[in-house]
Amino acid sequence: MAAFKVGFVRAHFREADSIGVPGQTNHVVVLAWIDRQGFSDHLEVLGRRVCKERERRVWSGLRLRSSVRATSIDFVFFARLTLGGVRASVGFARSTRIVRHCRMVHTNRSERKRLRVFGPASTMSAFLVASACLVFAPDGFAQAGKGTDGKPPVTLPPPPVVVRPPPPSINTKAPPPPPPAGRTPALIAPPPAPLSPFPLELDVAPRKEPKMALAGFRGGVFLRDSNDDIRIYMRGRLHLDFHAFGGAGVGDLPASDGGTLLTPRFFARRARLEVAAELFRRWFALFGVDSGGQPITNPTSAEELAAAPPGQAPTAASARYAPLQTVGATAVLANVYIDYTILGPFHLMLGQIQSPFSMENRTGNNTHSWMERTLPIRAFVVPNSKEIGATLWGDWNSRRSFSYELGLYSGDGPNRPQVDAYPDFIGRIVARPFASPDKPGKLDKMHVGLSVQRGARDPKYVGYDYPAITTGQGFTLWDPRYRDQNGHLVRVLPSGSQFRFGGELRLPVDRYELRAEAYWVNNGTRESLDGQALAYTERLGAVKGVGWYVQLSAWPFGDPFVNGDPGYWRPPRLDLSNEAASTKTKSEMEMRGLELLALAAGVQGEYDGASRGGVYDAKTPGGPGGATKNLSIVQLGLGATYWYTSFVRLSVNYLAYHTPGSDSGDNLALVPGNLLKDKSNPARSATWMHEVGGRMAVSF
Repeated sequence: MAAFKVGFVRAHFREADSIGVPGQTNHVVVLAWIDRQGFSDHLEVLGRRVCKERERRVWSGLRLRSSVRATSIDFVFFARLTLGGVRASVGFARSTRIVRHCRMVHTNRSERKRLRVFGPASTMSAFLVASACLVFAPDGFAQAGKGTDGKPPVTLPPPPVVVRPPPPSINTKAPPPPPPAGRTPALIAPPPAPLSPFPLELDVAPRKEPKMALAGFRGGVFLRDSNDDIRIYMRGRLHLDFHAFGGAGVGDLPASDGGTLLTPRFFARRARLEVAAELFRRWFALFGVDSGGQPITNPTSAEELAAAPPGQAPTAASARYAPLQTVGATAVLANVYIDYTILGPFHLMLGQIQSPFSMENRTGNNTHSWMERTLPIRAFVVPNSKEIGATLWGDWNSRRSFSYELGLYSGDGPNRPQVDAYPDFIGRIVARPFASPDKPGKLDKMHVGLSVQRGARDPKYVGYDYPAITTGQGFTLWDPRYRDQNGHLVRVLPSGSQFRFGGELRLPVDRYELRAEAYWVNNGTRESLDGQALAYTERLGAVKGVGWYVQLSAWPFGDPFVNGDPGYWRPPRLDLSNEAASTKTKSEMEMRGLELLALAAGVQGEYDGASRGGVYDAKTPGGPGGATKNLSIVQLGLGATYWYTSFVRLSVNYLAYHTPGSDSGDNLALVPGNLLKDKSNPARSATWMHEVGGRMAVSF
C-alpha cells in the first residue's frame, strides 16, 4: 500500500522588533516528525520572535535555531509519502524575502545525540525522524515585492494587535546585606547528567508499567529489575525417546558388526539447559549446554587403544582395546551467542548458532514437527547444523514480508574452532509475497526462500572426516571410510571448494500445509590413509548430488499450527507487557492441536574418490571396474504429534529408508541386511529398513 498526502498552509508574518532591526521579523520553522506511539505525522508552522535579549524560546523541550527571516510568506508546503510501512515528510516555504536554512536542537546536551539516532518502528524496517527541515526559496523569488509570476504578492490583512500588560513595578528598596563570610557555604551546582553511550530507539515507548511483575512465566520463565532494563530468561527442554528398528537382516546382524545399535531402547535423547539475558533492549546473550544422547562407548569392541605397549613390536596378542559398552559422558555447548540490535531490521549476532541455511535447519528441534530433521537436510545438505561466526540478520517488518540472514563462519561445524584460514559465506533470504498489512489472508504466511553456502577447506590443515549419512535414530547408511585392496583404512576428508545452493517453499492454507525444499551439493574431498591425514593425500574427489523433501501436514482437531511458523530461528525475547499478558500469552497457554504428517524425501548423488586427481585403487568408489560411485537414498515417513500447547507434546513417527541397488553393489548406501557376512542369508539382498519412534517432550 502506498499513500501520498500533500498539504498547504498559508501564513503571513508582519514586521516586528525582533532584534531591533526593522524588516527582519519572526523566525519561521516548518517542523515534521513521527511520534513514538502512533507514528503519525505532524506538521507545525511556528512563528517565534527572538527577543532583544536574544533569549532562547523552548517549545516541547526543543530549541529552534533558525536564520529564516521574511516579511511575507506566501505558503508553506508539506508532503508525506508512505510506502511499505515507511513514512517520510518534507516541508518547505516560499517567501518574497530572503529565506535560509533552519535546524532544531534539543536544549539538553545529553539529548542532542538522541535526535540524530535512527530507530526501528513496530511496523516498518527503517524510518527517518525529520528533526530538521529545509526552508528555501527559488532564485526567481529573491527580489522583494514580486511573486512567482512577477506580480506583486497578495497582501493579507494584518493580525490583530496584542495588548501587552504593563511591566511589574520595580522595588526601589536596597537589597539586604549579604551574610558574613564563612558562615554560608557556597552553592555547588550539580554535575550534568552523563551522556548515554547506547541510546534507546526513539520509536519504542518506555517499558515501565504501573503494575509490573518482576518474575513469572509468560511464554518462558523470566526475572527482571524494577526498571525493566535487565531481563533474565531460564529455558530448558527434555526429550525422552523410544527407538525400534525393523527390516530384513536387523535381527540377524551380529553385535560385533553393529547389531547392538539396532535393539529397542528408551533413553534421554536431549536434555538442554539455557540461560539468556536481555540488556537495555539492545543486547541479548544466550548460552546452552546439551547433555543428552546417553551414548554407549565402544559398542562393537572395535575401538583399539594401542597396538602394543611402548617399545614393543605389535603382535596379535599385544593390542589393547577400549572398555566395551561403557557409559559415554557428554556435555557440549549448544547455542552460544551475543546479539546486538543496531536497528529493528538490522541485528548483529556473534557466536555458535544454527547455520542460516534452509527452512528445515532453521527450525528448532523444540518446535519441529518430526522427532528429528529429515535425512537429506540433516545428513547430506547441512551435516553441520551449527556454525561459529558472525551473522547480520533482520525482519523487514512485523509481518516478515522480507527476512534475511547473512554471515561469515568457520565452516568446520559446532564446537570446533576454525581449523584453516578460509571462512564460509552462508546466506538465506525469505519473502512472503502475499503478506497483507491490513487483514491477514489465506496466503499471508506463504513464503519462498533461497539459501547458499560457499567456502573452502585447506588440505594442509583440515584433517577431520567427511560426515556420514545416518538415519534419524542413528544407524549409518553411508560411511565414507573404506579399506583399500591392501587392507588399509582410507579416510575421506573435506578438501577444496565447498558449495551448496537451493530453495524452499512453504504453503499453509487453513488447516493444511505444504513444505518443500531442494538443494544442489558439490563438495570437494580428498582421501588419506588412517594416521596420515596431514602428511599425505592419496587422491582428490568430490561428493555431488541433490537433497530434497516434500512434506504434507494437516491439523484435523484442535488449534492449527500450535508450534508456530517454521524457519524463523530468532533470539527468544518475551513480550512482558500487561496487554500481552491478558491476550497473547493467555491464548498461547490454551492452544491444543493434533498434527498429522506425511513425508517423501531423498538423496540422489554420487561420490567419486579420484574425480579431481590421483590414481584409483581397486576399492575406490568411481574407479573403472571398481566400486560404484552411486549414492541414492529414499526416505518415506508418517507421523502424528499431539501438541498440548507448544511446551508439551507427544510424537509417534514411522520412517522407511530405501537404498535401491544396494543388494547388487550398485549403491554406496547400505541397509543392515547388506552388512551380513553370511552370503547364504537371503537378507543380504535387502534394500529397505524401518524405524519406529516415540517422543515425550517438555520445554519451558
